[in-house]
Amino acid sequence: NNGVPMLPKPVSEAWLLCAIERRNNTNKNCNYLENVEHGNGKDHALKIELENKLGEQPTRKLLNDLIKQFKIRQEDINLPSFEDFRQRLIDKLNKLCQN
Repeated sequence: NNGVPMLPKPVSEAWLLCAIERRNNTNKNCNYLENVEHGNGKDHALKIELENKLGEQPTRKLLNDLIKQFKIRQEDINLPSFEDFRQRLIDKLNKLCQN
């Protein structure tokens, strides 16, 4: 199996918000984002927060453009769930390169 599960906690918007918040303050700790209550009618809290931070709806095109412009950078995401994903991805890539 060459897949790497991506399990953001609680949702992928947490990873994006962390990258955006740390863009201007690399010392910011984003761990609170992983503890945002999810479910029970709160499913969209981080989606709304992301839209507010961006000033517009976070479409795939907008997010891709922000990544291409280095305004959202993976190295700014310091969340445990992202670090777990990143490490699994690196491990998988290293194994594939060895074959």
